Amino acid sequence: MQRRIVGAVYVLAMGIFARWKALKAMVNDVSSPFTTGVLTEVDSTALAALSSDISREQAMSIPAVCRARNLLCTTAARAILIAQKDGMPVSPQPQWINRTDGLLPPYHRMLWTIDDLLFYGSSLWRVTRDFDGHVLTADRVIREAWAIGADDTITVGDRPASADQYVLIPGIHQGILWHGTNAMPEANALARAVTTATNTPAATLEIHYTGDRPLSQDEKQSLTAGWVAARKGKNGGVAFTSKNTEIKEHGSFAEHLLIEGRNANAIDLARLCGIPASMIDASIQGSSINYSNAGLRMAELLAFGVLPLLACVTARMGMDDVVPRGTSIGVDASEMIEFLSKLNVQDDNTSAPMPAPAQLPTEQKAQE
Repeated sequence: MQRRIVGAVYVLAMGIFARWKALKAMVNDVSSPFTTGVLTEVDSTALAALSSDISREQAMSIPAVCRARNLLCTTAARAILIAQKDGMPVSPQPQWINRTDGLLPPYHRMLWTIDDLLFYGSSLWRVTRDFDGHVLTADRVIREAWAIGADDTITVGDRPASADQYVLIPGIHQGILWHGTNAMPEANALARAVTTATNTPAATLEIHYTGDRPLSQDEKQSLTAGWVAARKGKNGGVAFTSKNTEIKEHGSFAEHLLIEGRNANAIDLARLCGIPASMIDASIQGSSINYSNAGLRMAELLAFGVLPLLACVTARMGMDDVVPRGTSIGVDASEMIEFLSKLNVQDDNTSAPMPAPAQLPTEQKAQE
C-alpha cells in the first residue's frame, strides 16, 4: 500500500514537472521575440538609456500638451478590445480583456497605457496565467516602477522582469518627452514671456541717471527695485522720477510674437502628439477646419491620433504568448462611430447632417 502511494505521488510530481516544462517552453520559446526568459527590448536604439530634460509633469503643465493627452487617452480608453479568429469574435473571450486584479478597471488600464505610449514610447503590463499558461488578468505597471537598463534588460523594482509575468508594449516612437525637446521648452519660454508682459507691459526700460554724482551699486539697485515695485503697485503703475532721472523705453514685447508665436508653437505640439491642430484650438492659416465640421475633426483624431496608439496595444496583445495561436486582438469601434455620428451637425455649407461612415477610414482601407 505504501509503495502504491509513493508511486502515485511520484507520477503526479513528474506530471507537474512535465507540464511546467511545457509551459516554460510555450512562454519562452514560441512566437514572441519579446519573451525570452528575462524580458528585454529588442530594439536597443528605441528605449535603452533614454534621457530627456523634460519630465512628464513639466510637459503636462503646457496647456496644449495637456489637452492633446486628455483627448487621446480618454478617447482610446473607450475602445473595446475583442479577441477574434478568422475575422470572427471568439467565444468565450479571454478573461484579461475585461478583468484586472489591481485597483483600476480596464478603462483606466487602457487610459494610462496610452499615456505611457504617448510620453515614454512604451508601457508594461503584469499578467497572471493559469496552469496551462493562458493569461487570466493583466494590469498596467506604473511607469516609475520599471526601467530599461543599458543592456536592454527590463527591471521592475530591482529585479529583472520575468517574461511569463510581464508583457512589454512598444509604441510608435520613443515618446514625446524624447522628441519634444525643442517644442516643449519653446512653449515654456513663450509662457514666461507672456507672464512678464502681463506683469510689466513696458518691460524693456532704462532708468537714465543725469546727475553729477555717480551712484553706488546699492543705490542703483534700490532705484531700480523702487521703480519695478511702483510699476506693479496698486496705484496703476504710477511712479516718481526726480530731476536727475529719466525713463527711456527701448521697446516692448511684440504682440505678434506673443499671439502668433504661441499659436505656431501649439501647432507644433499638436503635430508632436499626432492630432489635428484644431483639436487644441490652434488655427492654421488658410485652413477651413473649424467648429462647424466637428465630425471631420473627430475622424482625424481617431484615424491619425488614437488608432495608431491602440494598434500598438492590439498588435502586442495579439501575439502567441498572450492569446492562442491564430487568435488576434482587435478593437470594436462601434461606440466611437456612434459618438462621431452625433458630431455631424448642420453648418452654413450643409443643408442636412452628413451620415457617419459605416467604418473608420483605417478599417475601410484595410479591408480594401
